[in-house]
Amino acid sequence: MKSNATFEVIDNFLPNEVFNTIYRQITGDQCFPWYLNHAKVMHVSRMIDPELQAKEIYNWQMVHKFYEMGRPQSQEWEILLPLINALQPRALIRIKANLNHHTDNLIEYDYHTDCGEYGTDQFAGATTAVYYLNDCDGYTFFQSGERVYSKANRLVKFPVNTPHAGTSTTDAKFRFVINLNYF
Repeated sequence: MKSNATFEVIDNFLPNEVFNTIYRQITGDQCFPWYLNHAKVMHVSRMIDPELQAKEIYNWQMVHKFYEMGRPQSQEWEILLPLINALQPRALIRIKANLNHHTDNLIEYDYHTDCGEYGTDQFAGATTAVYYLNDCDGYTFFQSGERVYSKANRLVKFPVNTPHAGTSTTDAKFRFVINLNYF
């Protein structure tokens, strides 16, 4: 386990058999439903900043919303109950899986927070957890310059209002993560 003032990293977060079940159900060939999200990160500055406009072609991902607006949003909701039980949240805000595609060069996406308006304390006291489903050269990075690399069955936790960002992957077909926001 690695910890600092900003985040905590826990390897082998779930028992292997539990992790493998979640992994197979979400990443397997059994037609798990993924939905197009036209923007990974939405910023008004993308409309006026030429550098950000050039990266716009990479600003998309496939997602699966498990939980939002106070209730499950997916029939696959129960897949994640062992993960939720291990975190022991008092209340859930949102849970979604992200599937990022392979790119020839590693793309670092824009900083964001998962809940509330960027730069506010709207959800002060809440936690963001990123649970990695596969090994790849992708990572989550923070404004401090620190990186947490994608490693299967790894979890990183940090305050929900901490700006962070993710990347694509160059050494795997996909990068799979589950984002959980909770109190």
